[in-house]
This record gives sequence, structure tokens and C-alpha cells, in this order.
Amino acid sequence: MYSSPTFFLYGEAPKQAEENFLHLEPLDTRSRPASWHIRPHRHEDLHHIFMLSGGAGEMRADGVGQRAVAPCLMLVPAGTEHGFAYVPETTGRVLTISDVFLRGLCAADAELASLFAMPRVVAVGGESASVLGYLDRLGRELAWHAPGHAVAVRATLLQLLVAALRLDRLGEAPAGAESGDGRMVARFRELIEARFRSHEPIGAYAAALGVSVSRLRLACRRQGCGAPLDMLHARKMLEAKRALLYGLSSVSEIAFALGYDDVSYFVRLFRQIEGVSPRRFRQLRGDEALM
Repeated sequence: MYSSPTFFLYGEAPKQAEENFLHLEPLDTRSRPASWHIRPHRHEDLHHIFMLSGGAGEMRADGVGQRAVAPCLMLVPAGTEHGFAYVPETTGRVLTISDVFLRGLCAADAELASLFAMPRVVAVGGESASVLGYLDRLGRELAWHAPGHAVAVRATLLQLLVAALRLDRLGEAPAGAESGDGRMVARFRELIEARFRSHEPIGAYAAALGVSVSRLRLACRRQGCGAPLDMLHARKMLEAKRALLYGLSSVSEIAFALGYDDVSYFVRLFRQIEGVSPRRFRQLRGDEALM
């Protein structure tokens, strides 16, 4: 069965990332030699933040294409199969963060972890200069070791993550949405990420948030996220697709691992969301990758 290649940085042999690994480079360092086309690949314990400052392209992450037009951020969680097709001469920066380092930073504010719940494109708009400023400061700190270097790196990186979080929330929330709804949905996403393999119903998630199911449903609707159950199933299906592509487990084993006792229900749900059965998805994606 086909599996996309795993790299440390793109084109480099896999290796264990250091706990505080942080790397910043121009976008064209790897995209220009590759004729602006980065083939699908993965990084086991490295997250990416791409800042497109000029040009455009398409990010394909876990089989889903997302258009990216500068200025924007592209957020890619560790373990995600991702590739890019850029318009020639697209400019920007690529920031790579080890999973251990990121988890330590997110301890300061649990909402930051939701940035990497799934791959996505975030419009930057008029905040482009600010975001590029944070990246410039990071670049200077990474290039030399002045007094307070480690603290300065963490502080600047936290500022960048907070800016990305606010831009992401701004893009989600329709005008007039209550700020409390945004916080509730962010916490709900964090719970999904931590517990999506369990058998828990939506009521258990609502109870953990200290609200009723109807209140959670209203917050999700106001934030334009769809129904809470749909959000939960979408995360489960994302994990199912990864297991189908990168693992050898049977459809039944994947269903049980994701908390579905009824395999037939899992197959129907997968077909409803993806348009094909799990077995057909595995076959088609493997065939496409080998073309």
C-alpha cells in the first residue's frame, strides 16, 4: 500500500527533532528547486506555519485542496500529509516547530493548541506587516545568541501564535457573534482533539464544557462551524483517512479504534462524507499517489 514519504525537513532524511527545535527559512529555499511544486509528504513531530507574503498557490492537506492567496498563513499540524503547488515566484517564510516545543508554548494558553487541530489557510489581511515583523524578529534571534536569547524566542513565538489565533477566530466568526461563543467553540475543538476516539456522545462534551447541548449547538451555529456532532464526525473521518492511507488496519479495526461499534454505520457515514467507501478511498488515493 502507498504511503507518502516522511521527512525531517522537506527532502531530508527522518530524524528525531530536538525538544526546542525551531527553524525559519524563505519559502523559495525548497519550492524554487522543486519548480514550485512540493510533493505530498509528512513530518512525524514537526508543525508548520507558512506565511505567504506574495503570490498564491494550493495546499493539499490530507487529500483536501485549499486555495492560498497572499497575504495568508497556512497551518499544518504534525503528521498531516501535505503538499503545495505555488504560482512561480511566490514569496514568504516557513516556520517549523517541534511538537514538544509547541505543547510547552500552548501550556500558557490552551486556546493556542486549537490552531493545529487541523490544517487550514488563514487570511492575514491588514495584519501582514505585524506577522512579518514577528517572523523578522524570530529570524534575528535564531541567527545569534545574545543575552536572553531563549526568552526572546519564546516571547516572539507566542506573539506570533496569538496573532494567528486572533486572525483565525476573526475569519470564523460572523459579524455580531458573541465572544463567548468563540471561546466555547475553541474549547469544544480542544475536547474533540483529546477525546474523539472515545464513545462519548455530544452530551458528554457539553457537560465537560458546563453547558447544555442546545447551548453548544447554538454557539457552533453562530460561529459558522455546523452542528457539534458533524464537527466530531469530521475529526473522526480525518483520522480514519489517515489510518486508511498510512496504516495496514482493516476497515473494521479503524472503526472500532474511533469508537464506532457498528462498522456498517461507520462505512455509511464515511461514504456520506467522502463520497466513496473506506476501501474505495484507500484504493483510489493509493492509485493517485503512484501516478
